[in-house]
Formats: sequence, C-alpha cells, structure tokens
Amino acid sequence: MKGTIKFYNSNDGYGFIFSADTNKDYYFNITEWKSEILPNAGQKVEFSEFKNKKGLGAKDIKLLENCQSQENSKYSDDRIVCPSCTKKIIPRIQYLNNAPYASHCPYCGVMIKKFQSDLRNFLFFIVLAIILISGYFIFVK
Repeated sequence: MKGTIKFYNSNDGYGFIFSADTNKDYYFNITEWKSEILPNAGQKVEFSEFKNKKGLGAKDIKLLENCQSQENSKYSDDRIVCPSCTKKIIPRIQYLNNAPYASHCPYCGVMIKKFQSDLRNFLFFIVLAIILISGYFIFVK
C-alpha cells in the first residue's frame, strides 16, 4: 500500500500513516521504519498493513519520496550507523552520578560507546596498595 506520514512523535517513536486508497489511518512504530531518514509529516511511503487488537497497523515501511524539511536536514551529517540494527542514529546518552556513562542506540538499545574508562578502578587499587604498604611499614617498625 501507499500512503503519507500524517503524524510522527519522535520522542515516543510512533506515528500514523494516512492511505488515500482506503481513506484510513495506520499506526506504526519506528521499529517498522526501513529508511535511514527519520519519518516526518508529509513524506510518501509504501507499507504493508496488518490488523491487531487495537486496529490497523503498518509494517515494512519504506520511504518513497522525501519532503526534505529543516528537521530532517539537521541529521544528515551528525548520525552514525548502529552496529547492531544498522540504522542511522544519534546515540542517546546515559548518565551515572551526573556524568556521561555510555551512549546507546535509541532503536535497539545496544551500547555504542562507554565513556568512563577503567582508570578509576585502577587508581582505586593503586591508592589501596599504597595505604596497605604504608600500613605494613608503620606496624613492622
């Protein structure tokens, strides 16, 4: 089937496609999106329909015509390819103790990069060794 993106919520990863052939809206999740360009209202797409408990849905969605908007153009150079799902992404940052800890794919959740190295653990053991060695010499003398 062919249709037009009617609405897409980038924060929650879902949207609706309107098909003029059936005059109906089809729900879709970003996991069914097969293009490298993020969905945007007004884009022409081709999809397969399916029915579930909640109604009509779209799957295997492919972009036919891109209405290049300012929103999509900002992602053209900043994105990377996820090593797991192979989609172009802007990784999401995970924080631990108010410091960046790791980045993850917003689609499949795989860890892209870990920011904090094991240097902190190494330094902890060095300090612990110094304390133990100095304590040994204090008690031995």
